Amino acid sequence: MENILKETKITKNDFIELVLDELVNSETINDNEYELAIIKTNFELIQKHCKYNIKEVLDNISSIDDMEIDEIEFYFQFDVKGFMNEINN
Repeated sequence: MENILKETKITKNDFIELVLDELVNSETINDNEYELAIIKTNFELIQKHCKYNIKEVLDNISSIDDMEIDEIEFYFQFDVKGFMNEINN
């Protein structure tokens, strides 16, 4: 698997897991939506809903430990509503 943040060896799958876990933890999505998102989500789909390039942002932040969904939305300009609309269609 290709690492997207070399210093801490964050893979694309790690980033997908972070986003989906934070969507559940923030109660933005429920368990059923989470299960659907696991099936439908890939790194490119998340990137499609980010204004900023994920790899470039990760190069400029020190850690993603304890990152919350609002921070993901801010740092990556992640469009949660657009992402969820695509997952649910």
